[in-house]
Amino acid sequence: EWANFKEDARAIIPMLDNHHAANEVGVRGALETLLFPAVEMLVAQLDIPFASRSDGSGRSYSYTDMVILDKSFPQGTGERMELSHRVYGNGEAKDPWQWEDAKKAAKTVETMQQLYMDMILDESKYGFISNYNQTIFFRRADDVKDKTLEFSPTIEMAHRAVKHRLPRASVPFTLKWGYTLTLPRVTSTSAQRRKRMHSESTIVLEAGGKRARTGTKRFFEVELSDFSVDFYSSDIFSSLRDYKLEDLGLTGQVVGLGTYGNVLEGVLGGCLPAAVKLFDFRIKGPRDAFVAEQQGYKYLKPLQGKCVPILYAVGSMAHYNMALLALSDEGTSKFGTSPLTRSLKKQVLEALDGIHNLGVLHNDVKLDHVLISQGAPKFIDFQGSSTSESDDDFQAEQNFMR
Repeated sequence: EWANFKEDARAIIPMLDNHHAANEVGVRGALETLLFPAVEMLVAQLDIPFASRSDGSGRSYSYTDMVILDKSFPQGTGERMELSHRVYGNGEAKDPWQWEDAKKAAKTVETMQQLYMDMILDESKYGFISNYNQTIFFRRADDVKDKTLEFSPTIEMAHRAVKHRLPRASVPFTLKWGYTLTLPRVTSTSAQRRKRMHSESTIVLEAGGKRARTGTKRFFEVELSDFSVDFYSSDIFSSLRDYKLEDLGLTGQVVGLGTYGNVLEGVLGGCLPAAVKLFDFRIKGPRDAFVAEQQGYKYLKPLQGKCVPILYAVGSMAHYNMALLALSDEGTSKFGTSPLTRSLKKQVLEALDGIHNLGVLHNDVKLDHVLISQGAPKFIDFQGSSTSESDDDFQAEQNFMR
């Protein structure tokens, strides 16, 4: 029992920022800087072997805001990491809303679906959604085929913060020429950002150019989405095909930790090894990267399977605000981690030259972005790529690799 728990909790309230409307970052900030440290202190005193963790995609298989980890044993490591083995619960932090407000019901259902997907990916039984003032806990059925979510009553802080007022009666009379205006600085938007992206609608590739293990040919659609709508808008997903977990054949292993999301190990069609690269649109920057990378693979189509991976599919993960690229799995052996021979270096430079001949600039050439697959180099991570006609640009990348 925590003596004086209510008093301690009430003492936190005056410390909260009451000057601005909360957003998701603000809610998480309050949870992580005020509530969670107190919980961690209590957990330590009671020798409970669990800890809350947030920030960074490398602590869980999913992309939930927070996870509850079993810290009684170390997290497994290796080339292919199993990041969810210790996750016992998932949590989502959202903007303040009223659960009973019928107008917000659709947003609430969407949030619960997002949490449910996190719990599936991490194979966890428990979850919660919180906006700091209100929290609801969820529990999945032991039978994973049963999609029922049990939920707790809404647990909320009884105290409602008083509105931060700027009294109108105290504002002095101001003549029309007496106002002080502070204007925001206007910055130019590059043509690349303004440009509406268009691409081919469908390309069909035979799986790796080989017959499937069953002896039948399998084909996988590569859907290069039509970005006739502005790709910064919420409509970006209207043209993407949804892929379910069974479509992707996710194994539970993480191949790599990307800038905008994990790269997961998958098996397409039950026979084709794939690296499923995710772009989490809940963080800043992935929309540009997603568009740039799939465009890069479109231009590099003649080199797919030779010096760049094969692009099998472009789409979104079902129930998630997350886009994906399904690429051929080229392993994790990186250029520079094994003995460097003249022959291998020559192959790398020839591969980069082939990419440049198609007018594509990688824009992030480094050793980590060259994999050695079956003895041959393959360039990966084209999320910063662009097209160019400048010989100087291409020469700079060649010089770097030399």
